[in-house]
Amino acid sequence: VDLGVNAGVMLKAPFKGRDNDIAGLAVGYAKIGSHARGLDDDTAALTTPGYPVRSSETIIETTCQYQVTPWWQLQ
Repeated sequence: VDLGVNAGVMLKAPFKGRDNDIAGLAVGYAKIGSHARGLDDDTAALTTPGYPVRSSETIIETTCQYQVTPWWQLQ
């Protein structure tokens, strides 16, 4: 990975009356390095035509933590 960037935000008590709940959203990006892309190119050329060449990856993640009881939290 040549470049990786991540960001996220969490919100405590996103719903009225649910003071111990948490909601979150995150985004991440990774640019695949030239050596890994070169390996993919070589693999495709030598052994597996149509082999995918990695370039980058973007992810989006959401989460929610729900306080069921004082001793039990569901995520």
